[in-house]
Amino acid sequence: MTTNASNKNIKDVLRVYRQSRISAPIVYDSPHSGIINPPDFRTTATDSQLKTARDAFVDELIIDSNNLGAAVLVADFPRTYIDPNRSKSEVDISMINGKWPHDVQVTKKLDVGMGLIRKYILPNTPMYSKKLTVSEVENRIKNYWSPYHRSLQTLLEEKLSEFGSIFYINWHSMKSKGNQMNIDIGKKRPDFVVSDQDGETSSREFRDLITKSLMEKGYEVAINYPYKGAELIKRYGAPSKNCDAIQIEMNRRLYLDENSVSKNDGFSVLKDNLFELTKRIVDFAFDKKT
Repeated sequence: MTTNASNKNIKDVLRVYRQSRISAPIVYDSPHSGIINPPDFRTTATDSQLKTARDAFVDELIIDSNNLGAAVLVADFPRTYIDPNRSKSEVDISMINGKWPHDVQVTKKLDVGMGLIRKYILPNTPMYSKKLTVSEVENRIKNYWSPYHRSLQTLLEEKLSEFGSIFYINWHSMKSKGNQMNIDIGKKRPDFVVSDQDGETSSREFRDLITKSLMEKGYEVAINYPYKGAELIKRYGAPSKNCDAIQIEMNRRLYLDENSVSKNDGFSVLKDNLFELTKRIVDFAFDKKT
């Protein structure tokens, strides 16, 4: 049976799907598909601008993997409010009114306005008309970022305890072309980008299984460019501790009209192909145990 997270402390924050009748050593998550705006989210960005940052329908594309025994975690809050795939130290102190009392980690993403709290929704388009208070940012971390990470860590630990090894995929979608906030400005992107921080977060065998399976379906696949993977696989991927972690970016043109952010005819095809990929991963995971 599939269960939804319903604890009042995480309402409108995330959903967790588990199966009681079947289990596999697999965890999927979608940290950027959320659309429920928290009540204190006061941004100058328009709805159409905010949609450009959303990994639209990624949760729907991967949810059927739960029927194969994978645990699935989905963020319901938008990444434009706070991003679970950034370190909680990736804070742009120029956005804060007052002295930030915590550690700060300066990264390339922070430099282009895509840190824990986004500074820009699109190139040179600010998210806010005024600075945020220290307490506002701290509350976002406490009530949204931290519950997401706790839930993911719990799922990973449960699967590791059950099976002794786990395979974790962090799912995303990407614009069909890079913009000025990306390292591949103006370039057409492949169908998929499979990332493992240049081999740091996953075994080569697991990464190769994914890339080969996608290429056999006729997809163009790139590895670690223009994305190497971010906070979630860096934090939880540990091949030496039997946790292989991969980030997968799917080109939105495969399943979306990017202008209207509506599903196109490719949606059902992609969803079926991802289900077939999950079957391959399940077989791979259990073959590794025998």
